[in-house]
Amino acid sequence: MLLLELNGRYFWVASKELHDEPAPAEIVAKVHDLAWRIADKLREADDVEHLEEILTVLMSEDAYKTANERAKALSAVIDKVGDTVNPRYAKLIRTISDNNVLGLITRPPGHRNNAPGLMS
Repeated sequence: MLLLELNGRYFWVASKELHDEPAPAEIVAKVHDLAWRIADKLREADDVEHLEEILTVLMSEDAYKTANERAKALSAVIDKVGDTVNPRYAKLIRTISDNNVLGLITRPPGHRNNAPGLMS
């Protein structure tokens, strides 16, 4: 679940980079915190599938040239992990996430989010 939360937050980092703007400090801080929380949990268990890919996305400075490339890699590793852990959940949450991203473009200005899982 932490990977999904990180993916949602990292979207803003990648989006701001595309617009050549810095990401808000609170988003950067949350992304940093989530990355280290995930890394700490991975250190506790040595038998995690896709460990190398996850840590590369989280920590490797030189693995990706842009935040957008890293965001795509993060989504890909989430898909791989999700498919091995809970395939039905992975498929459904992927659809919901895609619809939410599309909604950012199509919803009217000033739309207020009321989904409990997305409130912050």
